Amino acid sequence: MTVRDFYNVIQGSYDEFLGRVGTEERAAKYIRMFKMDPTFQELNDAIAANDIPTAFRAIHTLKGLSANLAMTALHESSVVLTEIFRNYSGQDYSAALEDVKEKYNTVISAIDSLN
Repeated sequence: MTVRDFYNVIQGSYDEFLGRVGTEERAAKYIRMFKMDPTFQELNDAIAANDIPTAFRAIHTLKGLSANLAMTALHESSVVLTEIFRNYSGQDYSAALEDVKEKYNTVISAIDSLN
């Protein structure tokens, strides 16, 4: 899969990210580095521990990472969960969390298919 194909699969912005990094080789390097980032695991660990402040920090970080990498669909779903956790008062966040997980898993699967 090419970098352009990657961005089509994940519903991201190839042109935006390539404009930031300059070359497809550099884009592929940064995209692959995303897979090594511990933030998603930190989010899941915080959720499992019912630690909403830590979950908020993790999803806020994931939101920023996905924005910087022009991973639009993941960014948009991260925004929703970030806002739920920003002023959390016990509301159900399961649908928003599942959407983030789905988008994240799509990104990881696509990274595994990069040339």
